[in-house]
Amino acid sequence: VFDISSLQIFSPNELDYLLCGRRELWEAETLVDHIKFDHGYTAKSPTIVNVSSFAIYRVKRVTHYASSDLVYVI
Repeated sequence: VFDISSLQIFSPNELDYLLCGRRELWEAETLVDHIKFDHGYTAKSPTIVNVSSFAIYRVKRVTHYASSDLVYVI
């Protein structure tokens, strides 16, 4: 428990980010730009092309699974 006035140092956008996380749109280019390809995979590999064509909720679920992220992604 803390004094709510201590949150005044944050802007509304910063509080939203801290409490809710990022809500950016994921596009195929953004996804591919942030992948470190290994084991023979490239941006042109069929598996990567397939994943990058998924709907946003599926991309988030695959990313969650692949990264073992502890935050549940809806």
